[in-house]
Amino acid sequence: MASERQKVLVAVDGSEQSREVVRYVTGICAPKRIEVTLFHVLSPVSESFWDTGTAPESSGTEPYRGWLARHQTEMEVFMDGIRKVLSDSGFPDEAVRVVVQPRQEGIARDILQEARRGYRAVAAGKIGRNPITRLVMGSVASKLVAALTGVTLWLVDGRPDCRRVLVCIDASPAAVCVIDLVGRMLSDSPAEITLFHAIRNPGPDLVSESDPSAAEAAAEQEMRARKALVPVFERAVASLETAGISSERISVKVISGMATRGGALYAQALSGDFGTIVVGRRGVSNVKAFPIGRVPMKLVQLINEQTVWVVSC
Repeated sequence: MASERQKVLVAVDGSEQSREVVRYVTGICAPKRIEVTLFHVLSPVSESFWDTGTAPESSGTEPYRGWLARHQTEMEVFMDGIRKVLSDSGFPDEAVRVVVQPRQEGIARDILQEARRGYRAVAAGKIGRNPITRLVMGSVASKLVAALTGVTLWLVDGRPDCRRVLVCIDASPAAVCVIDLVGRMLSDSPAEITLFHAIRNPGPDLVSESDPSAAEAAAEQEMRARKALVPVFERAVASLETAGISSERISVKVISGMATRGGALYAQALSGDFGTIVVGRRGVSNVKAFPIGRVPMKLVQLINEQTVWVVSC
């Protein structure tokens, strides 16, 4: 596994945030670990043109031809710049591929279609070129979060610090996929990895404040939860070490008394200066009616100057 390159699709749109996505990839992964495809969907006309309801074929007027020529030139310059970022970071030419294709079904749908061609992960910015999305999540990012199943999504906001990685695991089968991906991607990275789990408060149906034995019952439940986690963490650490990650780079942390796992995970990321948060797309409940679980959905909304990996099995 140590010599196998992992394919990463990096969706770029010419924005500064997509430049930061490339910087993140170079910072979190060793050059010999991955193969990068820089992917851009080239719209034949300005986005505003689609609002008119007119067929794209009627865009052959001089203003639209001029817009397309300028856009193509801008993207060529942009691609040259980010290829240099990769080259300066030690990525050989044969490990970097550039794909600029005309818009077919739509930007997000074209990215999804490309992502299904053997990629291990898709890296994209949380925001795009639209200034209003700096307050929320961009439309393309939102669609990728909802629809990118079977391939891991790296959603990047701002300029994350790549030195520390917080990995959320539990007793679900998804945790095995999470650890496998971390091992494959980060075995040659200098990043420090913390395996993390938050034990939630007992519900009011189990422990009542009027019950004098409430504290004892809560402590017993926490003890059982911690005991059940021991083999989970042991297997995770052993798997990472087998992948080539030294034990000095791995730590384990379990906290209890949390109201929600998503909130606890994000709070831990903030207090510990973690630039990357890794979580499974679905957890223990694994409700297939919903494309993404509660914890990753909270994280993609909350991240600020961080990256969240939403890992799909």
